[in-house]
Amino acid sequence: MNQVKITPVNFAMQAGVYLGVLGIIRFFAMAYSLDNPFIRLFYLAIALFYHIVVYRQIKKYTIEVCDGYITFFEAWNVGLLIYFFASLLTGAFEFIYFKYINPSFISEISIKTLSMIKELSALITDPSAKSMLVQYSALVQDAPTPTAIQMVFEHIQSAVLAGIFVSVILALILARKSKKNGVETPDNNAE
Repeated sequence: MNQVKITPVNFAMQAGVYLGVLGIIRFFAMAYSLDNPFIRLFYLAIALFYHIVVYRQIKKYTIEVCDGYITFFEAWNVGLLIYFFASLLTGAFEFIYFKYINPSFISEISIKTLSMIKELSALITDPSAKSMLVQYSALVQDAPTPTAIQMVFEHIQSAVLAGIFVSVILALILARKSKKNGVETPDNNAE
């Protein structure tokens, strides 16, 4: 029988679908967390769970594809690819949401952000912090409202950037664990 070799890209595409669905749920939790503190807590839980899922997927790749041993670079590569493919799926959904389902969403978020800044500046007594909030409020108010595609590209960029750094940490953990477990590496077999 022909057995298809699973490449890091194939594995990351499949894992990215699951993570992309979780990313869509995280998007809704983030979008509506400004109105409800319980949803904000739910968002934080999903954001943490998001990275745990990536860890579990890299570990699954290590066990199923690499026979329990993975190098740092390969673990980092798989993790980064998972974040990338998940951000593409989430970005596609966000574009549809921003463009067709709720076109006024971006401007509503800008208005909510401005009102939160004004409420916060009313509570602060430090003059330097207050002036900084006033300057930030003026920047937000004067900036043009981003388009749906700009928001999606910004999301993909930030997800990949976060994926770069988080994948480094996960790769360090998983590469060290696979060495610690005493798995025979290709170098050890040559002796």
